[in-house]
Amino acid sequence: MRSTSTAYNIASIVVVVLTVLVLVFYCLILVGVINPFPPRPLPTRIPVDTPVPVTPALGPTWTPGGAESETGGDTGQANTPPIDSPVAVSQTTGGTRSVEPEPTPAAPFPTEAPSPAPAETTEDGDTFQNPVAEPEYPFGIQGAGPAFMPQFVYPAAGCNWQGIAGQVFGLQGEELTQNLVVHVWGEDYDDLVAVGQSLAYGESGWESFLGNATNSGVYYVQLLHQDARQLSDVVRVEFSDSCAGNLATVYFQQKQGF
Repeated sequence: MRSTSTAYNIASIVVVVLTVLVLVFYCLILVGVINPFPPRPLPTRIPVDTPVPVTPALGPTWTPGGAESETGGDTGQANTPPIDSPVAVSQTTGGTRSVEPEPTPAAPFPTEAPSPAPAETTEDGDTFQNPVAEPEYPFGIQGAGPAFMPQFVYPAAGCNWQGIAGQVFGLQGEELTQNLVVHVWGEDYDDLVAVGQSLAYGESGWESFLGNATNSGVYYVQLLHQDARQLSDVVRVEFSDSCAGNLATVYFQQKQGF
């Protein structure tokens, strides 16, 4: 019996000692002396060279009435977007127009009329003038010229509106909209509008807003390709300062390929 009692005493002492050691261990954890879960070391980052961005070279841009810039630099004249983007055009809403930034042509389209051919003298001493051949444009004008009527797109504006509008038709009478712009200019006025932006006049409708009042001004209209090619002759539009004719319509009709 005595040996059994001695074994129990030894076991009790061992338990007490282990308990004390556990308490000491937890105290050391609480005061921060021991950290049983140290943080994992961060991976070492290998430095690499920072790539230098490469600026792409700009292609040639078109300046109305001016020269091309092969490097995209400033040529002293405003440039329009390339052919894939429409030329900066005006947007018309409810009888008023908010104009997006657009280039000011260095010279109106067309620049100058062709000079007359020099006169020739026959053997009999008669002098005659050689006729100058007119350029053959792929588009002409439907009818005898522009037609005038009261504007009907903005009823609330009534007579407080004046503008020029129309459509563009192909060889089979279909409406054309791709890569076409209409140039409208006059005294202290210059506007480039994209064909197909004013659906109130049709699928190929276009419109140039001239002002919030009628006037008797003279304006000129010409159809262009977005690459600046002239596709029609210049059409003269003269208003009569009348509410009954504050909308001038000009319809372009294709005559041959372009």
